[in-house]
Amino acid sequence: MKTLRTFCLCLGLALAGCRLGNPSEPAPLPGGVITGLVVSGGPVAGATVQVSGPGGLLGRTRTDASGAFRLPLATPSATLTVVVSGGSYTEPTHPGSVSSGRLSGTFAYHAGHTLTVAVTPITTAACALAQDFVREGYASGPAEAHANDEFAAWLDFAPATTDPVLLDALPAGQTFDASLRYGLILAALSRWAVASGSTTRALTRTMVADLAFDGRLNGQGAQGLLTLGSLTLSATAYADALADALM
Repeated sequence: MKTLRTFCLCLGLALAGCRLGNPSEPAPLPGGVITGLVVSGGPVAGATVQVSGPGGLLGRTRTDASGAFRLPLATPSATLTVVVSGGSYTEPTHPGSVSSGRLSGTFAYHAGHTLTVAVTPITTAACALAQDFVREGYASGPAEAHANDEFAAWLDFAPATTDPVLLDALPAGQTFDASLRYGLILAALSRWAVASGSTTRALTRTMVADLAFDGRLNGQGAQGLLTLGSLTLSATAYADALADALM
């Protein structure tokens, strides 16, 4: 009887421990991955990539020689912010390599899945527009969604969910789809910047300053009309340049 009572007591304590301990243990998060490409005037090599969620920094990694990166994640579904700094790229028709500067983008991640992204001057400009919407009173989530929708309406593809096809790595039989259009737009921005005596890095900074001033790509900055190399921008400069480069 004594042995039975001792066994029951031990069993009761063990079960009590289970009841007390398990509710406080969070369920393990499914593993996922964010992978992608960083492109300015060309693929950005050797850049630092930082990925953050609502709770802060989730991890960092670096791009390889082709501008690609990969980072394992263990986080709930959320909008992730990717910030890229440093690294360099080769601008077509521009001598030598160019320091990339800062690029960014916001992307919707679903827990346990692989998220493939492209961080480019376009996603960086969309982030700048989202910040302008926040200043107007939007919450950050709706601001990011609204900014991405605005760029999707302008460019006829969604930069947050489209992977560009780079023209120097064009697959055989590539059709004219959103990915090719994205690649053509990036190439057009690069050609416009170089033709103006500048770089895609400088053009990206100009776009960010333009949007930060009044939320529009109209050539207006805090000190008046913005410039890109030898070119003074106007309200139609971006649309005209893209139309000329894509013809």
